[in-house]
Amino acid sequence: MKNQIYDGDKPFNYDRIARLWSIILDKDVEAKQVALCLHQLHLSGLLDNPDDLEYIIPMTENLFKYEALNRL
Repeated sequence: MKNQIYDGDKPFNYDRIARLWSIILDKDVEAKQVALCLHQLHLSGLLDNPDDLEYIIPMTENLFKYEALNRL
């Protein structure tokens, strides 16, 4: 699938999430925008809980996935 990025053994399908968010937001959402939004979600959590480093790994993963989606 075009914008399917693998997270370990499980596919994480940004296209599917983009289509679902497009319905809710009533506007087109691209897979790479999903990656950036998920990054910002984790950043918000880190800002609220600066001692909780568990937010850093998902933030970094979503940035790498954003870069991968830009190369497709």
